[in-house]
Parts: sequence; structure tokens; C-alpha cells
Amino acid sequence: MLVSESAAAVFQSVNPASERVIAERPAMTERQLESALERAERAFQTNRRQAVAWRSERMLALAQGLRSEREALALLVTSEMGKPLAEAQAEVDKCAVSCEYFAHQAGAFLADEPTASDSPRSFVAFRPLGVILAIMPWNYPLWQVLRFAAPALMAGNAVVLKHAPNCFGTALVLERLVREAGFPEGCLAALIIGTEPIPALIADVRVRGVTLTGSDVAGSKVAEIAGREIKKAVMELGGSDFFLVLEDADLEQAAEVGVRARFQNAGQTCIAAKRFLVADSIADEYEERFVRLAAQLQVGDPLDPATRLGPAPEPAPAGQALACPGRPARVRWRAPSCDWVLLPGNGGTWSCAGDADFRRGDLWPGGRFHQIQYRGRRSAPSQSQPVWTRWQHLDQRRGPRGQAGG
Repeated sequence: MLVSESAAAVFQSVNPASERVIAERPAMTERQLESALERAERAFQTNRRQAVAWRSERMLALAQGLRSEREALALLVTSEMGKPLAEAQAEVDKCAVSCEYFAHQAGAFLADEPTASDSPRSFVAFRPLGVILAIMPWNYPLWQVLRFAAPALMAGNAVVLKHAPNCFGTALVLERLVREAGFPEGCLAALIIGTEPIPALIADVRVRGVTLTGSDVAGSKVAEIAGREIKKAVMELGGSDFFLVLEDADLEQAAEVGVRARFQNAGQTCIAAKRFLVADSIADEYEERFVRLAAQLQVGDPLDPATRLGPAPEPAPAGQALACPGRPARVRWRAPSCDWVLLPGNGGTWSCAGDADFRRGDLWPGGRFHQIQYRGRRSAPSQSQPVWTRWQHLDQRRGPRGQAGG
């Protein structure tokens, strides 16, 4: 059973800037979810038999569809999850470029690769898997889907998409655009469901793989089910990336990039800078530059071209609604889920979310490197670790070592 009686919910999409309900969608029934899986399976059986050139034509049509609906798509994204309109427009553009890239390159990516063996002819062949379940987050409602779906469709697969509930509108538009581009109906099917049906979906014989972008907690649960069912799984999970600034760095440039790395897309970026590790001798100067530049960020209505930091779609937990001078009272900005975050408070002071406080603590022996640290959960592994220094051969100098990737 894919959907239980308790799953008969209605999902609301709330504009985080106005706090108005912009759409209500009932959860799929058992029959509707079964129908979506059947359509996806039929679409896969059709798509897998087509030539790469046939799929390329449709992927290029999808890119054109994205561009032709750029303004409406960007407005929908901003309305559903709150990022500034200019960032949403850039996301549409990036998705269109990605679709064109895979349309042009898939032939080379999928070509058989000859290999030596004791047989007369040996080669590695790339074949589609089948229906792939995608569980996607709200931070990049279009990009997170299409960066996976474009190569998956070009390889001959079909996709069933479980998007974040506040982005179901974006999911339905993507379903329509893929269909209108000429792919078989059901090649990308938007599932209006919560998390309850996911274990049964992964176990369903028609679903041959699963991909998730999200938290390490969610990824662990999905990967466990996929492993039990012997299904392919790809996880892109959150981390706690550090941003290391050494004594000889260009501090103004490092501060400018640091502010962008922390606050771009409201801080909801997998490789956003989350821990700032600064050499003790320059820590005060770097902090002053960072604070000065961050204080210049305009927080407010995401439809205003001057806005650089819009509201996040998740309501702020108790004690985590942060006051930002000059922003409309109705716009609440939630601290990004990270180790710490600096935001301007009243009177030029700085505050952070909840009951957290800032402190400097030794990170490496000898106290050479220090960090402004949030007293919270243990840090997750990093996905990236930028180092700001003029050292030309950092690995030849005795310095900090870290682990990134994974």
C-alpha cells in the first residue's frame, strides 16, 4: 500500500514574504499515485528505445520552454520559497544552459567504450536503469531537479519527483514543460505526497533507483531503505563547510567573497560558508570587514530589485526570528541551518539565532587558528574548504588540514 488513510492531507504553499496561502493541493490518493507510477514505467519503456538524437531534440525544446517562460517561472519560485527575483531568474537561465549542455554532450557520454580483454570484442555500455525517484529540496526548486533530471532523461530513464511541499507548483510546471518538449507523457511525474509513502516507493519494483538532496538525517534514512532493497542511490547531503583565512590573505577580497558565500540564496546553499576559521592575528580586522559588508545587505521584499536577502519559507523556530533594521515587519528571516550566522542587530551590534552565543575557541594546537563558533550540534563533514592565502604551494607548508567532499 503506497498511501495510507492518514496521508489524505492538503499541502499549502505559503508566500514567505506576504505569508499568504498561494495554493492548496490535496495529497495524491492511492489510485493517483499508482497511476503516476504506471505512466512513468510506460514512459521509460518508450524513452529507453529512442535514439540519443531524438532525446536531444526534446531536451533542446525543454531549454527553449524554460527560456520562454523565464519570467513566470522565476516569479513562481520567488513566491514559493522567497529568494530574490534576480536569483530566481538566474536559476532559470542556469537550468536552460544545463539542458542544452546535456543535449549536446549526451552522445559522447553514452557512447560505448572499447576495452581490452581476451574476447574478440569487449566494451563498456551505458544503459538506462528505469524509473528514478527524486526527493528534492526547496532551496533551488528548478536547478536541484533539472541538474539530475536532464542527464537522467537523456540516458533514457524516467523520473518521479517528490519535491518539497512548498514547491509543488514548480514541480507541476516542470512536469508540463517536459511533456510539452515532446518527451513521453510521464517521463517526469510530480508526486503530490508527503514523506510517508517514500519507503514503499523505493521498494516498488518499478522504481530502480533513488536520489536525494537534503539533510544527512534524511539521506541516512533513504540510503538505508535503498540498501535494503538493493537499489541504486545517489545522495547529496548538507555539510558544515569552513572558510579559512590565513595571515597573508587579501582581507577585503576575502570578506567580500565570504559575505557572498554565507548569504547567497539566503544561506541555503550546500557549499555555503558555514564556519569561518581566521588566523588569530587578523581575526579582529577580518570580523570588522565582514560585519561592515554584511550590514549593507538589503533584507526585504524579494520582488524589490534592491533586495539581496529574502525571507526563507520555513517559519522561524521560537527564539530564532532575527530583527533586521529597515526591513518590513511582515518579512521574517530565518537563520540558515548552519553552525553559526551573523546578522545586524540594533545599534550596530550583532546577534545570532536562538540561545547561541559567539565565542573564540582554539581549533588547532597552539591557538594559531581561531573561529567564531556556534555552540550547537557537532559539525558535519565539509563539502568544500576554501583557503584564502597568498601561499603558492599551501600543501608544502605546515598548515591546517581538513577533510572535504563525500
